[in-house]
Amino acid sequence: MTEKNDVIEDIIEKAKPIFGNMTFGAVMGYCSGIALQKVGKALAVIVGIGFVGLQTAASMGYIVVDWEKIRGSVVSSID
Repeated sequence: MTEKNDVIEDIIEKAKPIFGNMTFGAVMGYCSGIALQKVGKALAVIVGIGFVGLQTAASMGYIVVDWEKIRGSVVSSID
């Protein structure tokens, strides 16, 4: 069992320079990437719930869209 500990200690000693090169910026970059990923997912859920809410309100008649007015505005802005 002593030989096994020596092998593990040798691996740890060999890996120290590799881990020593890991800088504060790399760790902060990784952490900010994970944080932005979580914020992005939460934002996507909020936008999705808002879209479903608006579509539900439109289908129930709470929101009425005047498509002729929209068509006229788009055509006049293109011309």
